[in-house]
Amino acid sequence: SFFQDCISENDLDEVNIEILRNKLYKAYLESFYSFCKEQGGQTEEVMCPILQ
Repeated sequence: SFFQDCISENDLDEVNIEILRNKLYKAYLESFYSFCKEQGGQTEEVMCPILQ
């Protein structure tokens, strides 16, 4: 499992799951912003201001 080494079963209560979900979502948005920046052109012009 992807999270097997990161968290224990005891950490999987409702609050910690929400925190984990938010951290993953933030990491996804940051990666997507970097991807759009690398693409340049219209992709960068349109998407980067939305993602900032």
